Amino acid sequence: MPVNLSRKDIQAIDAAKAYYGGLPQNEVAARLGISRPTVSKLLRYARAKGYVKITVNDPRLADSSTAKALISRFGLEEAVVVYPSAPADIEVRKALGEAGARMVEKVIKDGDTVGVSWSRTIEEISKNLTAQPRKKVEIVQLRGGVGGFARGQSEIEAVNRFAEAFNAEAHLLGAPTVFQSAEAKQAMMQEKQVAAVLKRGRDSQVAVFTVGDAAKSSYLLSLPTLSRDVKLILEKKAVGDICSRFIDTHGRVCLPELNDRTMAISLAQLRRIPEKIMVAGGGAKVAIIRVALEHGYANRLVIDAATAAQVLDLSLIHI
Repeated sequence: MPVNLSRKDIQAIDAAKAYYGGLPQNEVAARLGISRPTVSKLLRYARAKGYVKITVNDPRLADSSTAKALISRFGLEEAVVVYPSAPADIEVRKALGEAGARMVEKVIKDGDTVGVSWSRTIEEISKNLTAQPRKKVEIVQLRGGVGGFARGQSEIEAVNRFAEAFNAEAHLLGAPTVFQSAEAKQAMMQEKQVAAVLKRGRDSQVAVFTVGDAAKSSYLLSLPTLSRDVKLILEKKAVGDICSRFIDTHGRVCLPELNDRTMAISLAQLRRIPEKIMVAGGGAKVAIIRVALEHGYANRLVIDAATAAQVLDLSLIHI
């Protein structure tokens, strides 16, 4: 057995060879003497470690006039437009996650500190990352947790997947996103561990994030630390949030009192990060995506084709 491969590595490679060679998972399980759920876990592990790479060559990606239009209109370094297999949100996230992972893998260099702001889209990116030969990379959480045990676990797992892919150290905030008061947040910011993570976030070379809409169903608007009056104001004035900072159509913080209670990288700090990778899509996010792009909160973008077309149309109206 090679020194650099564990028993799990060997088993994952054997399972992948059999499965992608044409055997169904139950036959792979029988051949290796393991359970079918174990086969499924090994296949995911093989992809995460980079032993398996699945490529679908979509010719639309090679000649994207929409991507070129986005780069020209918003002064971007790079734009990737994806074509989901179906318009459903879950399929859009899958397509964004795959393309987002490839962009992240390309951009991150040795020695980079990478800020990550959790969402379901960012979680999808983390699941699609493959092992990268990087050195001295650090992964840091850019905002506090958004509540609930299951969601909190998903946030931690996503950050850890980023760290595993880049052989990096992970730094978690260990604090909520929104506090009951600005004073409570300030007290938490004095904690040594929290202050250190916030500083790493500010000093990041790369930020990976999405944007959220201001619909009633959004995660942030379901937080118990937001009063009914605050939620009504956000639904009326906000176009959405960037790293948990709610903004209006002019790109300005639309509720300073809530902003003062929010534990996350500030918009000014985010704008100063050299590489800002925004991965976002879906019709509900058209307005917030446009505002984020027009106000310089991203220099690299992954977006689905249908949303991109609407963003470009809306941006022409606001010129």
